[in-house]
Amino acid sequence: MLAAFGGEQGSSVQVVEPATPAAASAAAAGSRQQLGGSEGQEPQAVDATEAAAAAGAGALLPSQPACLDAPMHLMRVRSIPSWANAGFLGASLSSLVCGNIRWILIQNAMLDLPWLLSACPDLHRAERILLVSHRPWLAKKAKVEEGAKPRTLQARERKLADVRALGLEDRASVYEPAIGGHGTNHSKFFLVDYERGMRVIIMSANAVFSDCNNKTQVLFTQDFPRKDEQSPKTSAFEGALEAYIRELRMPCGPTLHLVQLIRSCDFSAARGHLVASVPGRHKGADLHKWGHMRMRAVLCQEAFPARFRGAPLAAQMSSLGLLNERWLVREFRYSLAAGLCEGGTDVLGLPANGPLGLQLVYPTVEEVDD
Repeated sequence: MLAAFGGEQGSSVQVVEPATPAAASAAAAGSRQQLGGSEGQEPQAVDATEAAAAAGAGALLPSQPACLDAPMHLMRVRSIPSWANAGFLGASLSSLVCGNIRWILIQNAMLDLPWLLSACPDLHRAERILLVSHRPWLAKKAKVEEGAKPRTLQARERKLADVRALGLEDRASVYEPAIGGHGTNHSKFFLVDYERGMRVIIMSANAVFSDCNNKTQVLFTQDFPRKDEQSPKTSAFEGALEAYIRELRMPCGPTLHLVQLIRSCDFSAARGHLVASVPGRHKGADLHKWGHMRMRAVLCQEAFPARFRGAPLAAQMSSLGLLNERWLVREFRYSLAAGLCEGGTDVLGLPANGPLGLQLVYPTVEEVDD
């Protein structure tokens, strides 16, 4: 089980994997389809070796049989032993963001577009690129020297300059979602649309060289085919993804087109629950729609072996942000411990009080500086 998100202070999209083996095995077929191949090529199930060797296929499967169809990966890290980058430990954007891309939505808190196109050269051939990036809310309060431009405007102009320098001005658009002064847009994901379906990539890394090459990062990816006559009309994953896209508050045209693309795909075999956070304070019907309360609602539907009753809780993050002890103890702990005991209706329950009850893993200042 993995859960990670930005809390009410931020906006992020992450995935909680289903706890039940039946849910995972039933979904396996949905992740085998090869979406990024050349036109006219029939989709087919492939084994790990064939997938890795397929030119332009954007192979999702690692090279070790035991790792077939794994939705969760660690990203490749430079200058470490080769075994540490093997199988699901060595995912790279170049093998995922590739092939005959029709539309692609790229959202990230930090986006180095020239580097990203060098790492994923097939982006140069994409028919349409939507770039959604973080608008720093602190810039609203920052003092601006006379005659100087605000940081938000400077950042947007840099992105537009990159688009022009790369010759993408006729195919790429830059959006910075407006926020109401509370929270940030911190999501890091790709929606890659192909002729036969859509690839979803959600990761913990900023789209910059150092994050994607020098640090341990986690990545979820799965391919989803177009709907056919046997496909369900919708699914929980589809609904959550569409709701998040609407919350980006992009112009009507690209929003509606993305919604149509999402609705055209079958997400019923999704091997995870989508847990998204959006800026703002949520109440009423939206209380369990976003953030840790969404995670709580998801976990309440999942059954775990009885040995997990009262088990210690651990959460990993890149920074603590505005989290405080009161919120961690009185809210976040209860959300993490919301799973059900297998074979019954009892919840797992909270761990013992004290430092071992809730463990937070985050980098030190020295580690960040290095």
